[in-house]
Amino acid sequence: MRKMAKTEKASKAISDISLEVDRLGGRVSAFEMVIKKGGKVAEKDLAKVIELLMNELIKLDGIVAEGDVKLQRKMQVKRVQNYMEALDVLKMKNSIANGQQKQSSSQRLATIQKRMQEQKPTQSLMDMGKKKKSVNALSIAKGCEVEVTSEKEMFKVSWHIAILQQSPMKVKGAKLRVCYTTLLDKDSLTPYTEKVDQSLIRPVQPGDLNNDFVYERGSVVDVYVNGGWWKCVIVKEFPNEKFLVYLDFLPEVLKFDKSRLRPNVDWTGSTWVKSQKKELSEDIYSPGEKVEMTRRIRKIEDIWVTTMAIKQIEEDGKRKVIIKRLSESLRLSDDDEDDALFKKVDICKLRPCPPRYFWGKYILGDIVEVFVSCGWRLGEVREVLPGNQYSVHFKNAKEEAVFKSYSLRPSREWKNCRWILTREVYSNT
Repeated sequence: MRKMAKTEKASKAISDISLEVDRLGGRVSAFEMVIKKGGKVAEKDLAKVIELLMNELIKLDGIVAEGDVKLQRKMQVKRVQNYMEALDVLKMKNSIANGQQKQSSSQRLATIQKRMQEQKPTQSLMDMGKKKKSVNALSIAKGCEVEVTSEKEMFKVSWHIAILQQSPMKVKGAKLRVCYTTLLDKDSLTPYTEKVDQSLIRPVQPGDLNNDFVYERGSVVDVYVNGGWWKCVIVKEFPNEKFLVYLDFLPEVLKFDKSRLRPNVDWTGSTWVKSQKKELSEDIYSPGEKVEMTRRIRKIEDIWVTTMAIKQIEEDGKRKVIIKRLSESLRLSDDDEDDALFKKVDICKLRPCPPRYFWGKYILGDIVEVFVSCGWRLGEVREVLPGNQYSVHFKNAKEEAVFKSYSLRPSREWKNCRWILTREVYSNT
């Protein structure tokens, strides 16, 4: 068992590293595209990616593995080494493209910032783009990494890393061309490139904003998923720095490590402003809470299915809750063709999950709930058998079967915000 646990831990560590290497590989591809087209990449950005890849290589060196897991580790080591070799070549090409310039990338950036302050341009980037957000003070230059958002409804709450391919000082129009490091074009091979309004571009969020940030229930954060940073709210904390977050735009509740989170901040044009902690509404069922939903099976009996509450809504004057299926077997409908992951249900069809009950001892006539593949069925103990086994009768289905004690729990009813044991015998046959 101990060996199996170590193997699982090593496999998970390699999986996490693989995810990070995928992200860094996207940035390498974007760098290649920029330099291939004759553009320039900031030296500090190249050095940063090399440093991050080196960190992943160190992590891999510290993993002790055997068999298939050892092979996975070897493959990831090779991937990291290939990316680092590619970056060494890109550094050389980038240096040649820069020619005999004496100014380093940081010096050139400082010069541009100083020039912008001295010249005091009469037309700001905000005026050119006719947008609410000003990016007049953006400390960015051609070849720098930036973060880009979108005006599309779902993507308004996301930021994706891109390489700026045009200089804000030299472009007359309101838009700049960017090349994304994690988004691919339709061919699924080429980094996606587009022109976006300057008001949708900001510098990359600095890591030091994370230093004094408290991750707790109600904290507004960004989560890294699908190649970008998406705004969400922490709704629950777990041990080992894991958090349940609520993404309102989906809506969805998902669990992430702290390493995948960062503070949600706004760029004012000169400073970063962190989002205020959110007061979560006191709904009956909060996002991420496990609840049980009653549904009918085979048109003859009701069962309780464990689900997750996502969001409470009001529809046609009725309070409803969007719930999420927790496993393939725990379907939300009796329709075999209905494989929905989410469903809207009346709040009256939900109840909290009953308290857990271990090592139950039952007697004849006890009303119990039995866990089967699709949920909890209501039944009555008809016979006590050796080996902690019980024969249970299901009245509506007119069936009887034998179950181990761990498959049973006492039947309870949720009334007036408290649990009441179901004591009456519902069958005399």
